[in-house]
Amino acid sequence: MLELLLPQIPGILTQGWDDLHKLVEFKRFREAVVDRLGRELRLNLELWDLSQGRLGKDVDWSRLITSNAFDELFRLPVPLRLVLNDHKSLSDAAVKYLQGGSLKDTRYATWAKNITTEVDLAERIWHRMRALTVRQDLGWLPGSVEYLVFLQRAMLMHLKESRGFDE
Repeated sequence: MLELLLPQIPGILTQGWDDLHKLVEFKRFREAVVDRLGRELRLNLELWDLSQGRLGKDVDWSRLITSNAFDELFRLPVPLRLVLNDHKSLSDAAVKYLQGGSLKDTRYATWAKNITTEVDLAERIWHRMRALTVRQDLGWLPGSVEYLVFLQRAMLMHLKESRGFDE
C-alpha cells in the first residue's frame, strides 16, 4: 500500500494533510485500501467458517488468518483518519450488529460500545489480531477468537453498506 502513497508525497507537502482528501490520486488510494481490507476480512471469515465446519473444531483458525492489509494500513505514514472515515459514524447494519452483541457472549456489545467510527473498528480489529499473534508467539491460549470474528463481521457489514464493497 505504501507504494501507492509515495507518488502523492509532493501533494502532501504542498497542500498539507487536511487537503490531501481533495487529490484524485489519494481518493483512488483510499478505495484501494478499503478494497484490500474487505478482501482480507472476507478471506478470514471464510476461513473461520471452514474451521468451524468442514475442517473441524480442533483447527486453530488463528493460525490460518492473515493481517497483512491491516498491518500495512497501520504502518502508513499518514494519519489513519485521512485513510478511513473518522468523521462519520459506522453504517446502521454494523452499529446494530455491534450493539446486539453475540449469542455466544453478551460481553461483546459492552466491549464494542465505544466503537463508533471506521477508524475505531479498524483499530480494535488490528489490536486484537496483534494480540492474537503475540499470544501465539508466547505459547499462550488465543483468548476470545470469537470476539475478533465478531469485529471482522461488523467491519465487513460496514464496508458493504457504506463503501459499496461487494462480496
